Amino acid sequence: MKITQEARFFFVVGSAWLIISGISGMATTSQGNKYGGWFEEDSLLALSQRGQGSLQIGLGLGLMGAACLSTASVSESRSARPSNAKTFPTGKEQQQENYSDKTSEKVMEDDFISCVKLYRQRDGADAPLMSKSWQVNDELTLKNSAEKILADFKKNKSGNWYLTAKYR
Repeated sequence: MKITQEARFFFVVGSAWLIISGISGMATTSQGNKYGGWFEEDSLLALSQRGQGSLQIGLGLGLMGAACLSTASVSESRSARPSNAKTFPTGKEQQQENYSDKTSEKVMEDDFISCVKLYRQRDGADAPLMSKSWQVNDELTLKNSAEKILADFKKNKSGNWYLTAKYR
């Protein structure tokens, strides 16, 4: 679940209001129990007010918990590499692969180059790094050396790549 900063602010303000008004509701006593103990209350109206006060405190604590939920951005939530993603091989890995894997490696390299060209055409300023980027079937994600996601691409039915999202 993603919560914006504005929503978080309103959750905190709302929870503070509910908790403060709940405390005043919990402190309600009747005229007949002015000098008696808190547990000796026998007025149904005062007990009802206390019940509403405890409900308000509980709701306030719930809103406070909602305010603590994640505010991660889309690019942060996508920064983890999917388990079925193919990473682009580095120099050592290229030497250890057999000939049949070289063909798929060349296709992956061509896909990477095509996506970088599209990224540059769309005013992409950062430098994508092949060893940090990954590909899952017909989807490719470009990342820079700091592992920040730069752009996402998909391949259409005719085999051409198109940009689906560009991140700053």
